[in-house]
Amino acid sequence: MEHTYRLVISCPDRVGIVAKVSNFLSTYNGWITE
Repeated sequence: MEHTYRLVISCPDRVGIVAKVSNFLSTYNGWITE
């Protein structure tokens, strides 16, 4: 069974945030979609 989750993040804009989040999702076979 496939699960869908929504991750909402609110934080100050800093260099590397997107890289860290996408790396975390990749580690757990996650996807980023629009």
